[in-house]
Amino acid sequence: MMLRDFLNKLEKNNKLIRINKEVSNEFEIANIIYSNDEKPIIFNRVKGFDFPIFSGITSNRDIISESLNTTKEDLLFKLVDALRNPIKPDIIRNAPCHEVINDKPDITKLPLLNHLIGDGGRYATATVSTIKDKDTGRNVSYHRLMEIDKNKLTARLIKNRQTRTSYDKIDGDLEMAVCIGNSVAVMIAASLGPPSGFDEFSIANALDKTPMVKCITKDLEVPAHSEIVLEGRLTKDLDREGPFVDLTETRDFEDKNQFSLLIV
Repeated sequence: MMLRDFLNKLEKNNKLIRINKEVSNEFEIANIIYSNDEKPIIFNRVKGFDFPIFSGITSNRDIISESLNTTKEDLLFKLVDALRNPIKPDIIRNAPCHEVINDKPDITKLPLLNHLIGDGGRYATATVSTIKDKDTGRNVSYHRLMEIDKNKLTARLIKNRQTRTSYDKIDGDLEMAVCIGNSVAVMIAASLGPPSGFDEFSIANALDKTPMVKCITKDLEVPAHSEIVLEGRLTKDLDREGPFVDLTETRDFEDKNQFSLLIV
């Protein structure tokens, strides 16, 4: 089920919290999300920004199962079947994510969150990134991204994982597309971590139909119904990243040896 359709379904079934008062992306939104046990929420009015924010659509198995048209009891079987039987997605020409194209990107206009006092900056934490390895092909994964400038983020790449491995084996920059606002199928597939050479977007397509579209400036493909796509490249420049509190609720301190992602 596409993201917007699923949000509408959740709201129709009274499973979505809609906040219409103006709220701040500086700590307030993150606090509301945490205080509501990460239930599905839409923040319609984010102070200083033109875009709404949503959260919580993969926060528990009931919600994930509903999006994938299965039950909590059968969810594991559906995931295993998709891993064993991926389906190559269709490539389409006219995609919703290409309805508005901005050739002068400005990350500061996106309502990225300040999560906690002491963080290194505003973070994108639920984005899905895709690259192509010169030997094994497409890889899809999560990387926390810290805003540095209007067209620059710092990507935290973990050694021995696929993106870092692909990055380390080439001399130049590595193309990357960052997808913001994705379907549950895409988000779950990106989190699975199959062996190198398995295409997570094909796994997503096996979970739920996921048409793709070619990027405008990069030799990459992205889900056609992503709300926002940032096309860029991982450079050989290093920059600071952190501090940041990760999923274990412990703080990673500033690292000056993480990797610059230029959005161009």
